[in-house]
Amino acid sequence: MKKPIILVLGTSSGAGKTTVAAAICRILTNAGLIVRPFKAFNMSLNSLAADDGSEIARSQWLQAQACRSSTSWHNNPVLVKPEGNGRSMLILRGKVAATGKYREISENWLNEEKSAVVEAINYLSNESDVIIAEGSGSPAEINMFDRDIANTFLLENFDLAGILVADIERGGAYASIAGTISLMKHSEKVRWIAINKMHGDVSLVESANKEIYNITGKPVIGTIPFHRYYLPGEDMMDYLTEERRSPEILLIKYPHWENYSDIDSLYYYAGITYITSPIRTLFENCSLIILPGSKNVLEDLRFLRSVGLDKLIIEFSGSKKVIGLCGGYQILGRIISGPTGTEVEDTQVNGLGLLECQTNYERKKTVKPVTYKFHQSTGILSEGKGYEIHYGSVTTAENPLLDVNGELEGSVSRRGNIFGTNVHGILENREFLSYLLSRKLTGNYSDHIEEQIELLSKNVRNSLDLSGLISYAHSGQIP
Repeated sequence: MKKPIILVLGTSSGAGKTTVAAAICRILTNAGLIVRPFKAFNMSLNSLAADDGSEIARSQWLQAQACRSSTSWHNNPVLVKPEGNGRSMLILRGKVAATGKYREISENWLNEEKSAVVEAINYLSNESDVIIAEGSGSPAEINMFDRDIANTFLLENFDLAGILVADIERGGAYASIAGTISLMKHSEKVRWIAINKMHGDVSLVESANKEIYNITGKPVIGTIPFHRYYLPGEDMMDYLTEERRSPEILLIKYPHWENYSDIDSLYYYAGITYITSPIRTLFENCSLIILPGSKNVLEDLRFLRSVGLDKLIIEFSGSKKVIGLCGGYQILGRIISGPTGTEVEDTQVNGLGLLECQTNYERKKTVKPVTYKFHQSTGILSEGKGYEIHYGSVTTAENPLLDVNGELEGSVSRRGNIFGTNVHGILENREFLSYLLSRKLTGNYSDHIEEQIELLSKNVRNSLDLSGLISYAHSGQIP
């Protein structure tokens, strides 16, 4: 039996597809349905290791949390990670399939990508009552119809009901709605329209909502008021602002920063300040310096040296705590090397030398969820869950930071103030972050995520007339 598919489309990137889809996931889950999230194609550097050991976008993990479900590559069968200089990495069915120019990858792998999408939907249909699929960008990109697997391909090949989300905060929402409906293919499958991010009195747009129905024949089922949710972001655009700025934590924001969700918990526990240039006063006032993950470690290391940030990091490493995460861990070490065919291309370069470790790149990528506890030498009595996504393996002469699935991992300097690890998510550990900041933190980040999902779903449920959508989810009868 074919299961209902609800496709959440947007008039543009950033319209709010991810959060609206997450809200619908939770609303239908709370209604007693087995719900699974899906996004055929995602372009993002914010990825993680799913429960099955595959690599997917963080936003589909968030939607799975809303469904209270586990994760696998079927939630996000095609993930593209930009590498810079026009190059990208293709993650297909959760594994690295190709690297190269994006256009070449898009053309050469299109049929295999479509096959993976069909396989994923069939799999999710077998284990759920309804699939909540998120589109990508806009379904009206007329130059991309032939390779638009996240929107057009689904609309052409599956029975589904679509909801179109428009961002009124940016202005031009109604023109975007009319233009999207007129340009996209299979617009008859769009059953509902939702206005998102409304500042002020929602009654002010009631007449426009009625008029857009007259123009498009699609009902506007409500207007969602603007609200700031502290949830993991989908890509770099979600991490350009610093609403919870704090001088206590300094993040080195280099050009190829990735795995942005490593810092999500910091917005909850402490606040953060980004830095891209050598501002001495910021180093003087902080307690903790973070070197995050990097999609291009050598380029980001060159960036640090070109602007002089390397000198300040080294100078203040004597009086501050410093932690490197994944690529940042490699940068803190002494040597980075690897054979031809890896990201460092038969090169050996010197890192900052703040940790006695060496990274050797390998052709095989490590992607896995992990459980960890802190090594007894740290004196930190805590454990947790995280994930690894990296190419290099690190050998170290320092004290280990973690015991990961029975193996020693990470580094702690002899003075005990500089740390490195390949485990993402470690900053969600309240006890460890308290140790890094030398003050006791309260609250639980996992509980915070759950509270935010519930708040999001409540606001969407109270703002939209979802009766038709919910009826379709239960019956499979397209309205």
